[in-house]
Formats: sequence, structure tokens, C-alpha cells
Amino acid sequence: MVIDLARGMAASAEGLTLNEMAAQLNVGRRTAERMRDAVLMLFPQVEEVSDPPTKRWRIRGGLSAFEQAPTATEMLELTKAAAALRAAGEPARAAALESLERKV
Repeated sequence: MVIDLARGMAASAEGLTLNEMAAQLNVGRRTAERMRDAVLMLFPQVEEVSDPPTKRWRIRGGLSAFEQAPTATEMLELTKAAAALRAAGEPARAAALESLERKV
């Protein structure tokens, strides 16, 4: 969840407020504060932006390739989707997903 929050901070040009973090992650405000603090420890490039009456946090320049790498679950779903397309008689679409899988 912390990496998901970091991805959200990196994806937002204006940054995220604590309330937006809490809503995005479906957690309470205090949990969002703790998660924000964890992101601050992991990513020192986080910027705090004053946006009265609130504050926003963002990661300019995005995350490194390591943090953006697909998870094992995402890769498994990609493989399953390609197999399902092949079984459904869509070899060209399956090949496109398999090509994507080899690239990541």
C-alpha cells in the first residue's frame, strides 16, 4: 500500500492531500498520515506543497523503474489474459500481450 501511495503522489502533478490519500487507499486519515510518513522515509524527494487551507505532497520526476515494475500478480494476470485470448481464437491479440510480457 505504501508503494501504491507513492505511485499516486508521483502521478499527480499538484500532489495529494491527506484526505485524498485516505480516499484513494480506502483508509482513515490517521492511517493515511502514517503511510505518508512511510513514503517520506522511503522517498526523500517527496515535496510538501502549501495549498491553503491544506497541504499536498508529490514526488516530482516520478519513481524509479524499480518502484514502477509490475508485480508478480500483474504479470500472472497478463499471462492468463494472453492464454485466454489464444483459447478464444485471437492469436494476434494474444501475441501482442505475450510480446508485452517479454518486454517487462
